[in-house]
Amino acid sequence: MLEDLAAALDSTAVGAGRDDYREAIVDANCLSKPTASTRALSRRRLSELYGLDPRAPLFRVLRRLRPLDRAARPLLALLAAVARDLLLAASAPPVLDLPPGAGLRRRPRRRSRSPSPMRHSPRSGSGCSTATRRARDRALDVHIDWVLAARDLLSAAGLDGAAALVAAPEDANSVEWPIEQTRALEASARAFWPLGDTGLARRLGRIACPTLLLRGAEDRILPRSYADCFAAGVSGPVEVRILAAAAHRPELDRPEEAARLVADFIG
Repeated sequence: MLEDLAAALDSTAVGAGRDDYREAIVDANCLSKPTASTRALSRRRLSELYGLDPRAPLFRVLRRLRPLDRAARPLLALLAAVARDLLLAASAPPVLDLPPGAGLRRRPRRRSRSPSPMRHSPRSGSGCSTATRRARDRALDVHIDWVLAARDLLSAAGLDGAAALVAAPEDANSVEWPIEQTRALEASARAFWPLGDTGLARRLGRIACPTLLLRGAEDRILPRSYADCFAAGVSGPVEVRILAAAAHRPELDRPEEAARLVADFIG
């Protein structure tokens, strides 16, 4: 990637725009790729790692500092990529801690012995294909599921109580575990943000029964205004309780207190 980055930057002006980089890489083939698809793929990879867009402040810094020290260009490129790529940032510390010239040994993944319902599909009758089984096996090797991924997202948002729920298992690989956590975090973020209008506000009025709203005082995901809007939208009587020292999931941070409030409310 360093050679491709150098070729792309050397083939364009300092003030080049995003379309200029696309033209240089895809149309003019400044990277000397053999096919149109590899040219397009190279442009996409470079854009993901470095931006290739003067509207991105980090790319402007990269472009401005690069001519100053030729020997420092690889380190500058690495810093820019780490700042943009979550997976690279998660895997960088174990690699950077190695002495110069040392290799990183990857421990073999442990096979899961749990039977999978995908092995014999009732729809196909003949079981899943080899490619599907391999994909399934790779997924089973990952020591984190979607539930833990959501909790990891909450932990990253400041939920101390949820941190223990996503702690690395004893046999976790020190390199692969943070990568899988980061991948799950990114997938969760893409799924949930930005929070769109699902029409819930228009349906709150259908709730006519007594309602208890619990909110963590340290919630960094949804502001207090959400609780106020919910309380105003419900047509029945509403009781709002704020739990101190709790974030977005008060039932995780303060489970006993949350359970007591619910029990008292139900009566």
